[in-house]
Amino acid sequence: MLTRDGKPVAGGRLLDLTNPAVSAWMESEIARIIRKYDLDLFRIDYNSTAEEGGNRVRDGFTENTLWRHVEALYAMFDRLRKQFPHVVFQNCAGGGGRLDLGMMGRIQNTELSDWLRAPRGLKIPNGMTWILPPEILLRTFGTESDGPVSDADLVTQLRASTMALPILRGLSPSPADFNPLEREAVRQNIALYEHVIRPMLKDCRVYHHTPYTPMLEGSPWVVLEYATPYAQKGLGWIFRTDESGDAVYRFVPRGLDLSRTYEVTFSNSQQTLEIPGYLLLQQGIPVRLEGDLTSELLIFRAK
Repeated sequence: MLTRDGKPVAGGRLLDLTNPAVSAWMESEIARIIRKYDLDLFRIDYNSTAEEGGNRVRDGFTENTLWRHVEALYAMFDRLRKQFPHVVFQNCAGGGGRLDLGMMGRIQNTELSDWLRAPRGLKIPNGMTWILPPEILLRTFGTESDGPVSDADLVTQLRASTMALPILRGLSPSPADFNPLEREAVRQNIALYEHVIRPMLKDCRVYHHTPYTPMLEGSPWVVLEYATPYAQKGLGWIFRTDESGDAVYRFVPRGLDLSRTYEVTFSNSQQTLEIPGYLLLQQGIPVRLEGDLTSELLIFRAK
């Protein structure tokens, strides 16, 4: 186990991967599990941290082993990816502690946070999409949430999960007990994700309209825009996270073409209208959200 000054790190919950025998055992166990269960997906979900790392005396000097630990971990997953090219390796937990680009270069997708509680759960993807694309980020709706009363209205919670790769779990004790209103909301939002959002995620451009949203302070809006590379389609995600300020946000797209005309759908009302691109980019669209922790999704399609 990983130790520092002879004492276990993290309560003795971490393997010392700088020990070749330990590293080889961990790699062989992962390979064994993948083969035994014929896995399509291998998920790492373990809440711990290496803190300052372990140490040991090497060539007469006390050495911090964290660098060697990380190098051994990277090398392990390089070999596993080559050995199991069909397996999706998925990353989770650690509060962002495993989102370094070295690890993400070896993992296909990662769960940002399994707590969807707004506004925290909205500010996290707003910040992380500066460096990671939404099509590799996982968001949860279900058991990790206390429900609409504390975590925003139901549609807003579903939108927060479908702006990346959604995970739905623990939605109801049984199909018979599934609240029909919640079931219909889930069905509609997943259909929207499958037919509208998902096809746009890969290679979409992400525009941050509210780039700085402090985690521990109030900030009235979280607003993101996704647009296809040639401006044929776009999505405007507008979340009201604080009741301070005006109840109207003027959304001015950045990823559309001023020479085109767009069909704009307001998801809340399902109303659609046509607006020339030059008006959208010059004047924008006013979106009114009266309540805290509510949202609107604008869908743009070029005519």
